[in-house]
Amino acid sequence: MVLQSLVSRKKQKAWSEAVRLSASNPQITQYILSRYGKAINAKFVSLLPISPKTKYPQFFSNKRNLFTIDPAANRLLCINTDNGELRWARNIGKLDESPATANNDNILAIASGYVLSIFDLTRDGAPATIQLPGKAFEAQVFDNVIYVSTWNGFLLKITANDNKLIWSRKIFSVPFLTAKNGNQLHLSNLEGEIVTIDDSEGQVKEGSSRKIAGPVTHIASADSILITATSSNKLNLLNLKYNDRTPTQILLESSVTSLSLVNDKNEQKLLIGLADQTILLYTITGAPIWKFQGRNSVFTKPYVKDGEAWIDQGNEVVAISLNDGNISRKFSTPGEAGTPFVTGHTLFCASPKRLLYGFSL
Repeated sequence: MVLQSLVSRKKQKAWSEAVRLSASNPQITQYILSRYGKAINAKFVSLLPISPKTKYPQFFSNKRNLFTIDPAANRLLCINTDNGELRWARNIGKLDESPATANNDNILAIASGYVLSIFDLTRDGAPATIQLPGKAFEAQVFDNVIYVSTWNGFLLKITANDNKLIWSRKIFSVPFLTAKNGNQLHLSNLEGEIVTIDDSEGQVKEGSSRKIAGPVTHIASADSILITATSSNKLNLLNLKYNDRTPTQILLESSVTSLSLVNDKNEQKLLIGLADQTILLYTITGAPIWKFQGRNSVFTKPYVKDGEAWIDQGNEVVAISLNDGNISRKFSTPGEAGTPFVTGHTLFCASPKRLLYGFSL
């Protein structure tokens, strides 16, 4: 078994090197990629036409197509999910080094500098634009509504279907993070000041102001629990029904790189990625469920789909079962890979050498 595994790895490495060498000869590239895909049991392997400066592209979809932004080339790429081939590329204008982006099935919102651009993913055309009262910090889409926060403490609410500004409010004088729960928005600035605002009018709820020890790096909200992660490797769980209660604190072994709510067995749970490659699952009240020790992930930010958390692990991509924290599936990516993404019945990930992998699930 060990010998067979060693031979398999050497074979995959040889194909990976063949792909690298064939990049300068388009006449044989497609043949090499086809054979390479069969060697690693992939649905396809294709060349991703992005700038070499964009090493770890992030993917999103509208169910029919796969999309990625190439910030180094100022382009939005639309990719055929069946074969990985480019459908079209659209210029999106010059972007800041770290633009704030968000999307749903129909639109892509890019907040860069002092402008929010809203692109229609269903048809070609110039984006709708909205001037921002400060430099963009964060963008999110909830329930077909776009929320944009700025470095100088403004929050804007824009409808995604007709691109209309509903309200704009100055909440803080510093940047902040936003979590939505029903008709309320919970905000925490990076210094640890927390408020709740009404979503319909954007007004701060009286008596909602709280203060925790910051700096705050991540925020999430479920039921009446507000979860924040701080740079001191702590999770704070605040019960918003009882404003006078001290938050529950959980000391972690490393800093938080990702924090998200996931549905498991009809319950919301907290999935946490740490800088030391650990992935943790907790109840929203702070009880640990399982721990997975990862390795060689680029961002330690799992993508969750149908009860599995997908994560890159160097030369392979694995699925971690939300049920028990064990590996349930894995795929070989000999050239390394970035953050995986699943749409339909296909797993996608891209290597730093601009190879797009597609695996059938």
